Amino acid sequence: AKLEKKADNAKITGEARLRYVDVDGIDEGYTADFRTRLWLSGEVSQKWRYAAMLENTQSLNTNAEENKTEFQRAYVAGQAGDVKITGGRYNYLVGQGNVFDDTIDGLQFEFGKVLKASVAYGRPTGGNDFHSYVDGMGNTIYTKNNDAFITTLDYATGIFKFNAAYYNFFDYVGNADNKIWTVGGSVDLGGDVILSGEYQKSNFAANVGDDDGIVFGMNYKGAEPAKKGSYGIWAKYYDQDRSTYVSHTTDAVHNSLWGFDGYGVGFDYALTKNIIALVEYFDFDGKDGSGKDKTLWSDVTFTF
Repeated sequence: AKLEKKADNAKITGEARLRYVDVDGIDEGYTADFRTRLWLSGEVSQKWRYAAMLENTQSLNTNAEENKTEFQRAYVAGQAGDVKITGGRYNYLVGQGNVFDDTIDGLQFEFGKVLKASVAYGRPTGGNDFHSYVDGMGNTIYTKNNDAFITTLDYATGIFKFNAAYYNFFDYVGNADNKIWTVGGSVDLGGDVILSGEYQKSNFAANVGDDDGIVFGMNYKGAEPAKKGSYGIWAKYYDQDRSTYVSHTTDAVHNSLWGFDGYGVGFDYALTKNIIALVEYFDFDGKDGSGKDKTLWSDVTFTF
């Protein structure tokens, strides 16, 4: 009976995504793949839950059977008094995602109701471009991952939302830390229109005389898996030095650009319940003047 009760507390959900990305520019090429994610979550106690996510990505670029399966998430989350605690390997989207949106092995504390704050410490699982090299096969090899300290503040009143954050990525450039602070916000104009903006500032310049960045955006509605025919449109302008982001949320390919200046637009549409199609286009110029990337991203996502 106890085992049956525990089984009732467990939940399995999934997502399958078919993607095609075409890039014209310094990072010219294309990607075609099929990604499957299975989520397992369960109740540990009344205030604590466990979650894990297994991911398989099948490359469709070649006739070879190129695929990999691995755990991308495994963490516990719960309440201790008025503090929410998350620990383990989880995805951490900070603010608007213009600095960091990636998986981290860490511990995070969140508190506050009107003025909300968070503190996190951990090690991002993504590679550090400043500690990497390209091997003879053209693959990027990362030689070091770096610990990070991140703290945030969020406040909402009426139609306005404000956010600020401070990041310290230790030993990020050689033995020097990359310290970034951001301030931003959004305003809900009604009719499903939201305007947003964020300013970023780093303690060093990846390009001479350039150590900051700014992003402006507009969102109209958004496709919802449960609502057939729902849709969304968005547009953004970016102007960021390479020092102002570590793992950017954008879908644009910009691997060889040392910072970027450009725009992105996107449209998503719920073809039917639990099936959403997405098309995005990005046009980025490298901040160092050495290159340009134009990215056409398309995918269809199935949730179950």
